[in-house]
Amino acid sequence: MKFANRAKNIKNDPVINEDVDQRALLRKYEFELKRLRTELEDRTKHPLDSSSVSKLEEDRRRAERDKVAAVQALEIRSREFLKEREEKRQLEVSFIFQTF
Repeated sequence: MKFANRAKNIKNDPVINEDVDQRALLRKYEFELKRLRTELEDRTKHPLDSSSVSKLEEDRRRAERDKVAAVQALEIRSREFLKEREEKRQLEVSFIFQTF
């Protein structure tokens, strides 16, 4: 039953075998150029308006503020951790001297 279920779920994606020769590369590059040209035309037809640009800028500034806040919080926690580790070491040293 397991084999039948796995065999049922097999999906194949047929691909045309092409030798990598000059003509195949040329077709590939022509297709890529065509795609890029259409993308460029789409972007020039629909330029970003000022409201979307300002929203993107505000999002960028907010992300930068969040990053700075996270770095500061991490630095504070790191200092606290180092302080606690030093206190623990001092307690261990004092405990060792008390037992002798």
